[in-house]
Amino acid sequence: MADGSLAFTPAVQSATAPLWEKLSGHVTPLEWRLQAPLIEEINRLKREKHAVILAHNYMTPEIFHGVGDFVGDSLGLAREAARSDAKVIVQAGVHFMAETSKVLCPDKTVLIPDLHAGCSLAASITAADVRLIKQRYPGLPVILLPDEFLARNVARQTPIGIIAWRGRCEVHERFTAEDIAEMRAAWPDALVLAHPECPTEVIEASDFAGSTAAMSDFVIRRRPARVVLITECSMADNVACDAPETEFVRPCNLCPHMKRITLDNILEALRHDRYEVTVPEDVAMRARAAVQRMIDLPPPAVPARYDLVKARHHVDVELI
Repeated sequence: MADGSLAFTPAVQSATAPLWEKLSGHVTPLEWRLQAPLIEEINRLKREKHAVILAHNYMTPEIFHGVGDFVGDSLGLAREAARSDAKVIVQAGVHFMAETSKVLCPDKTVLIPDLHAGCSLAASITAADVRLIKQRYPGLPVILLPDEFLARNVARQTPIGIIAWRGRCEVHERFTAEDIAEMRAAWPDALVLAHPECPTEVIEASDFAGSTAAMSDFVIRRRPARVVLITECSMADNVACDAPETEFVRPCNLCPHMKRITLDNILEALRHDRYEVTVPEDVAMRARAAVQRMIDLPPPAVPARYDLVKARHHVDVELI
């Protein structure tokens, strides 16, 4: 922790005691003495600046539970950005999420704590690529961009033909069916929950597949004795704080981009309005319609999940 001006005083200890009780199984006492003053100062600055922090499910627990005002997946955070009456939004996530918030909230100041918090999927495709794809496939085909595995897995849920791109999430693409087999051998009673950006053979070897929101909902509603979350590392820590009776087996693939966001640089973002995200107005106007259609879709009664039975009817994608 870089800020030497903040101390773990009795007042800070008292103010953060309820949070420490929640996080004590996931943060060491030594770490907490460094983190608690930052959390207290960040929360003070949020009140002073009428700011909110949108924290993605892959943030570390001290960010997710300690300073996040709204937490969830990228879609959920986009909806919260659109609803928020805050003057300042700090995006504890990656750059495309901050750009989405700015597109939806052009009059708000949107900050990202680290300009290098990118995304392998977002980097895999450009606007020029999309324009060429639309020229190649005129009319109304279903073009699902940019994740290849998500497109393949969605294709198995519908008879509609899907055109896909060769983008991959660098976290989820590393999981294999062999990983699942090894975990089942070691923990035969564990339920395996996988993210649909994983390869199809991983999904087929799992007990449940769905978005990060769906995985969290599954654990919190059902309270299984033991689970494996096949997704980014911090997701298990964050859900475990709300489901302490469940044991989490933690296969660990870190997202290097999400891990660029820290308490230190969140604090600096709030102190100095660093780094402001802007989107050219001509781009924002065109993007806003698409993003607005996404968030206007009525949310499902329960978070979206993958139908493992329906997936047995194989439908492949056209990959470009």
